[in-house]
Order: sequence, then structure tokens, then C-alpha cells
Amino acid sequence: MKYPQIQDYDRVMKSPDRFLFDQYLQKGKTAKTKSGSILGFSGGFSRAYPLWCNGKKLGIRCWTKNPGECKKRYEQIKNHQSNYPSPYLINCNYFEKGISVNNEVYPILSMDWVNGISLDNFLDKYISIPKVTILLAEEFLNIVKDLHQKKYVHGDIQHGNIIIDFPIHPVKMTLIDYDSMIVPGVESSKSTVVGVESYQHPLRSKNVIRHEKMDYFSEIVIYISLLVYAEQPDLWKKGQDHGLLFTEDDFINPNSDKSVFQNLKHLPRKIRYLLDILKQYCLHENPNDFEPLEQILKCKNTSKIITTIPSPPEAPVKLDNNWCSIIQAFSEKKRHAEDNESWNELNLSLFGNSIAPNSTYNYSHVDPFPKKVSPITPTYVSQDNFISKLIRRLRIYFNLYP
Repeated sequence: MKYPQIQDYDRVMKSPDRFLFDQYLQKGKTAKTKSGSILGFSGGFSRAYPLWCNGKKLGIRCWTKNPGECKKRYEQIKNHQSNYPSPYLINCNYFEKGISVNNEVYPILSMDWVNGISLDNFLDKYISIPKVTILLAEEFLNIVKDLHQKKYVHGDIQHGNIIIDFPIHPVKMTLIDYDSMIVPGVESSKSTVVGVESYQHPLRSKNVIRHEKMDYFSEIVIYISLLVYAEQPDLWKKGQDHGLLFTEDDFINPNSDKSVFQNLKHLPRKIRYLLDILKQYCLHENPNDFEPLEQILKCKNTSKIITTIPSPPEAPVKLDNNWCSIIQAFSEKKRHAEDNESWNELNLSLFGNSIAPNSTYNYSHVDPFPKKVSPITPTYVSQDNFISKLIRRLRIYFNLYP
């Protein structure tokens, strides 16, 4: 069935008493713009209208494209919210028989109206105040923790679906648009929404099955972006609409010279650590291996949370003296891995065999850590794809950054 377009909804929403079916909503009043047309907001194959009912401001959402299995999804979301309410989500009511347009009946969604502006518009106004951007990052992390704890998966976290009310508490952040949300009871269903490319893993469009880790990639993307802008606000371009910091091309080829990753190597260690993880996520083909953001931030031994490095060849890798000296130098630099057990764990994960820390190799003739020089030089990284992955694994294992 073909759905109405914006002009069709604009026409009938001028008279909610005639075209809405719910008796409570029929008593509502819509608003007008300065030019006299009805006030509405478009986005995501839908149109939302403010509606005042008995002094309460609601939003009426009408779809211009078939929303799929929204009825079941919003019923499950409503039930889950009654048991696990979240301060970062709004209440919604789905009406299968919602509105009459051109003598046909279409569904609508009634929801609490959210005051504020979208994340990108907020940054346009306040990007020059790093403390505010830090508050945004902290509030976003609170959202992530809350949703994970209460088993909500939004499915389309991006700047347009994050509404900021400021200054409230001191920053109030709310997520909207639950068309791709899953809660217990609606997992493993097909998604008609693949999200905005500049927030999603490159393979998201091919993985149409919803799963509980669907938000992990976009969450680390947004968190990193906010931390970067707090450090370097001049990177923000006012009015940009492709995303926050990254583009789809950055995710497809993070090691490209044109990638934004190449311009962020000077930032503080915490951000570089997160960027390194994000790059590995981009190169990994199975998002089900990803870990939640809060786990990444609290885990000191990052080798235990990164599952994105492909397994090395089954045959043991023969190392010459130079590579063994590099490994030894890593061990000396990170003094927490001096026992044989730690070495065996590292060597088994990298090579499938064991090299004792006091082997017969001569480690004394190479010093890969001269003062004020990064231990990971471009020469090493560019030689071979496997060597590049090996170096990243070593960096992560020993938590070593310049």
C-alpha cells in the first residue's frame, strides 16, 4: 500500500478532530508557522507534528513509507518501559488505526514531545566551549550504560536522534526514533533501517538481522567524536550534515592517508587508545565480536577485550633477531609482563608457539625505542599486512603508546 506524502499529512493534521481516530488526540490542537502553514518536522521517512492535549505537548508521528513491523515492536517497547523505565527515552503509543488520509487508514505514533535541539545543531552553538562538550560525552556515556543495563538497543544512534536540552542538569540528553529499537522479545528480527553510514559499521547494510550489539559501533564513534571536539573544537565545521567526525570512507579504509584517523595521532592517550580500537572494529567483519563501550573504558588489559584481530597463520612465524628484539623491548617497557606465563600467553596468541623471554637471541644490538621517537615507526607498519596487525596486537597487549 502506498503511503501518504508530507503534503497529504499537512492537510489532514490541520483538523485532528476529523482525521484522528483516538478520542483523546481528537481534542488536541496543532501549531502554525509564521506563514500560517501547519508546523511539522520531517525526517526518517516520517513527519512529526506538535499537538497540545489538555495542556500537555505531544508529538504525532506519521510515516511516508511503510514502517514494517512497528505494531509488535512498539508494543514490546511499551511493555519493557513499564518494567525498566529509562530517563533517556520517551513514552510512545502506537495506533494501528491512527489517521485517515484520502479515505485510507494509516498508523500513527503518539509520543511525549522532547524540548531541545539535535546534537549537530547543539554543537554548532556550543562547540567553542570544551567543558560543555565534555559534559555531552559524560552524559552520552551515562545513556550507553543505562541502555545496556536495561537491555535496550536503539539501532540508529546518530546526531539527528539525540536531542539536547541545555542547560538542564546541566545537559539533558534524550534519544528519539525507535523504529529500529529492539528489546527482549523482538530480537533476531529483520531491520528495515540500516542507520546513517557515518555512524555504522561498513557491513551494517548487509547485516539486516537485529542483535544486542547493534549499537556498539555507533556508540564508540559518537563518544570518540565528542572527546576529540573537546580537545580540538576547530575540527568542527558549522552546518555539516554528514555526521559528527567520521565519514563512511573513514570506516571503509581507516588506514588511508585521507582518513581522519591520520589527523588524530597527536591527541591524548585515552583518545588514541579508543581510536585504535575503532580502527580494528572497522576492519573486522563480525560486529558480534565487539564489546560495550563501558567495558572498553574500564578494562586495563585491552588484549582481553579486543577480539577483532584476525587469527595469525597456523604455521609458526619465524622471527629474525630484529623482531625478537622488538618484542623484548616491549616487555622491558611494560614491566608487568616479565613472567614466563605472560610471555607464553602472548606468543601463543600471536604465533601458535612459545618463545622464552630469555631465549638465545641477541637483544642488545637493537634499540627500537630511542628517546622521543614512537616505538611504532611507519617502516614497520607499511612492510606487510601481517606485520601491521602484529604491531597493533603488541601495542594493545602491552598497553604501550608513545
